[in-house]
Amino acid sequence: MTTSTRNSSIRFSFIKGFHKKDDQPKDLEIAAPPRINPVHIPEILEKILSYLDDHTSRKISRLVCRQWFFLTSPSRQVVFDGHRHGRTINKTLSRMAGAGGLWWRSDHDYWLKPPPQRVHWGFLKKALQLVHERYQQQQQQLELQQQQQPLQITSNQDDQGYLTRTRTKLYSPLRTLELVENPRVSYLISDILPYMSTLTVLRICPTTGESFDMNEILVSCPLLEVFHLLPTEKLRVFGPWDVMTKLRNARKLAPTGKRNPRAQLPLQSLILRNVFFYQSCIEELLNYTPHLTELQLVVWSPDEDSTFDPPSFYQHLQSLEQLSLDSFHFSFEGKFDDNTPELKEMARKICPNRHKWLFWTGDLTPAMTRCLMEQQNVVTTLELVYNQPVICGPNGLLHQYLCASPQLLHLRASNTAYLFDHLDLHQRTLLYEGHFSDPLTAGQSYGSARPGVWACRGLKTLHIAFDSQTDRLLFAPVCLRIVFGYLTRVVPRLQDLQIVILSCFSYGRGNVGPPLRLTLQSGFCLLSRLKNLEKLRIGCDGGSVDCQRSDIEWMIPSGQSPRKIDERRKVVSGWTQQLAHEESMEAIRTQSISTNKAPSGLSTVSKLVVDIWNNVEPELKEELQNLGRLLDVKTMLDEMSDKDFRCWPYIQKVAFHRPIEMGLSPERELKEMFPLTTLSGVRLRLGQKS
Repeated sequence: MTTSTRNSSIRFSFIKGFHKKDDQPKDLEIAAPPRINPVHIPEILEKILSYLDDHTSRKISRLVCRQWFFLTSPSRQVVFDGHRHGRTINKTLSRMAGAGGLWWRSDHDYWLKPPPQRVHWGFLKKALQLVHERYQQQQQQLELQQQQQPLQITSNQDDQGYLTRTRTKLYSPLRTLELVENPRVSYLISDILPYMSTLTVLRICPTTGESFDMNEILVSCPLLEVFHLLPTEKLRVFGPWDVMTKLRNARKLAPTGKRNPRAQLPLQSLILRNVFFYQSCIEELLNYTPHLTELQLVVWSPDEDSTFDPPSFYQHLQSLEQLSLDSFHFSFEGKFDDNTPELKEMARKICPNRHKWLFWTGDLTPAMTRCLMEQQNVVTTLELVYNQPVICGPNGLLHQYLCASPQLLHLRASNTAYLFDHLDLHQRTLLYEGHFSDPLTAGQSYGSARPGVWACRGLKTLHIAFDSQTDRLLFAPVCLRIVFGYLTRVVPRLQDLQIVILSCFSYGRGNVGPPLRLTLQSGFCLLSRLKNLEKLRIGCDGGSVDCQRSDIEWMIPSGQSPRKIDERRKVVSGWTQQLAHEESMEAIRTQSISTNKAPSGLSTVSKLVVDIWNNVEPELKEELQNLGRLLDVKTMLDEMSDKDFRCWPYIQKVAFHRPIEMGLSPERELKEMFPLTTLSGVRLRLGQKS
């Protein structure tokens, strides 16, 4: 068998491409300029790597080489919370240099003179000014270096110019700014506008204010791609917007058939909620946003004569051929306006492939549910938005939708209080703990909330609160075990979990209710089964946690030491009497189901459990048998004793009773909660002021 000589004459290299071997003598060869591979150009490579998911980018791609490490390194985020960290403001500002994002929340105590938000705002202005000036100086130095010695980008990974190009990413300008719960921010923002020219993401959540000048934002932030205005109170947006005139004139000057980049805005996501503006302003704005993919508008009217005409607005959106939306929502004064056949058809044409749905409501209404079910496209993201907490009724349609929607991947309903009675598949809260005074009344009330198993097993995002029809059950350990155990078994792929166990809904926004008891008996450790978890928030802002460090330090590696495992085993060994009592209660419950002769209050609910398991997989059914039992917690703690056990390998942020943006790593969060070594038996509660 003869060997072909073709393979020896042509070589293949992933970096260089195909090259044909030249037979000329080496002394006659002419040195050709090196070929540049697109993968070695930072701008192109950065665009390629942007298509990777966060996990692949953080855990795999950045380990390939130094260049990939620089390009995939996430921009550093700086967080300041004036509610809690007012004394550390200088430390926060010292970290601003080179940060890519800033999350800023000022205090809102108007009784102090001057109010804290004005003091904090002065520091914010100073910090943004300093960062902006440093970046401008850096850009000038870089341009001067390039003029003196042009940057040569070659395939040599050790080239000095190449490394300089990638290292500059570590000192990028401020790209993301989030102003959350800042009082009267609409009147103060003009002070910092000169230093916001590099922003691509701007989210503003003011708590007070009557008006907002959007024209200033559009003029001062020419690179803005994401703009979200989410006030907690009704806000009027000034109009008309003068920036439209400049864009219109720039478009007229563009050559025929060509698009002038200066005659358009780079906006990709525009969300305006609880605001009022003129329809003509938003329609003209959309004429200059060809890259827009997300549009959410929740409009309110200052008088009875509405200045917004939904049909004409929908027609205008249809006429914009360059507009291609992936997410679209419009409601007037929070009302669902897509309930007419004409508007439904128009909305479908505006966004034919819509898979993200948003409603201004606390619970789904029949009209919303029918609309979701009638659509041919698959809804993977559902968001329920409302200013005030809403407690779902026992026949809530959200529960029915979750039990019948296997395609759902993301549910964000932070102000929706979902009845955890729907999760209690075995009605164990009616027997355990003795938390109801009238068993018959409790049973009848509880029976109206039919339990069920969610069909959305692949859920990745869940933001929700949990409530109960029986107030005395709210803080019982059995209730927490049911919530934590249900989520870890039914939706085990969660990556972003934010839940509130009720207190803010029972006692009103801004008031601190009873502490959230996260002891070992509460079953909080059951959440360690969520292997894909990246973000976790527990509790409402300003609440408190009642636990000891030993109850929750299983979250960190040091909490898995042999000494810590032995300490937890000693705690479990003291549960003998409770586990025996639990077994006796289980015997009563099992007998009531098999004989249909239950104690008063259980006969009604026992019949509801019969058909729950018909559509449940045998494996999942087996995992849910001990839902709510203390035995389930004991089994989990035994699994934690394994030397190979690792809790939340991908976790990024954990937040107890504060916004997820304020979240820290589990180690730092524990340090925040327990900053001092206390005497044995003394519990530190988050939210108390020193």
